[in-house]
Amino acid sequence: MKLRFVQSFTFWSKVLSLAALTLAAGACGDDDEGAPKSDFIYEADERTVTFINLSKGATAYFWDFGDGTTSTEERPVHEYPAFGVYTAYLTATGPGGETLSLPDEMILAKSSDVVIDGSFDDWADIPVSTELGEGSITKVKVDYDGLKIYFYVEGTADLQGFFDVYLNVDNNFGTAFNTGDWEGGIGAEYLIEGDFANDNDASLFGYDYSSGNNNTFAWLPAADIGSGFLLASDLQVIDGGKAIEFSMLRSTLVGLSPAGFTYGIHDLLNWGSVGSIPEAGASPDPNQTQFVDLTK
Repeated sequence: MKLRFVQSFTFWSKVLSLAALTLAAGACGDDDEGAPKSDFIYEADERTVTFINLSKGATAYFWDFGDGTTSTEERPVHEYPAFGVYTAYLTATGPGGETLSLPDEMILAKSSDVVIDGSFDDWADIPVSTELGEGSITKVKVDYDGLKIYFYVEGTADLQGFFDVYLNVDNNFGTAFNTGDWEGGIGAEYLIEGDFANDNDASLFGYDYSSGNNNTFAWLPAADIGSGFLLASDLQVIDGGKAIEFSMLRSTLVGLSPAGFTYGIHDLLNWGSVGSIPEAGASPDPNQTQFVDLTK
């Protein structure tokens, strides 16, 4: 009796083991025939992007590069028509169907040689954005790459380096803050304010739309000193005056247009302006030199 029990137990163990193997095989088959996984990463060299396909279970691919062009290659290399922000997608198709990847937002920009270190030699070949003949600010240069926007501000011996920098990042002059210092306002979504020269840093503020109208000086903290958003050099003495350079992180400027932005700068002493770009009463609209084109 005991022997028959053992034999019976062994028999059913084999049956159960065979059933488990059958279920496991079926599960593997379901994975093989399931929807593929669509995934990719990319490497950008200025406007040329190499797409690295990480998809699983797919036999065909459809790329939407976000600039109006597509490809069915497995690992395409694509050159974009201009610098800017593009959203790429990959649709992977296999025996189990098709899957659309999550959107990947890519910032494509030229490279920059600028390093914020108080040495201004790396600005030598960068063209002047704005040049004035009065006030403490006499010259501004702007450069950029995929990570940062760089400013070089040159002025007279009266240059303070305590700045209010206004940024219109959506190119709409009818929204956000319109300071009366400039004709027609500036429509600034952001204000960077602080003692750049002594702190080597400053705070970022976003416009408070709940203030009721765009003529109210109303701002909400967006990035404090020490956040890493801004890095400034010391104020340096140069021939004919003083100069300073600083950079800001593009990623912190939510809503930054791929086309570019418009800026305005006040150099302050005891909260009074001693220098201004553009000049007081002038217009900082995109047709003027304060517009920075991020597509070139």
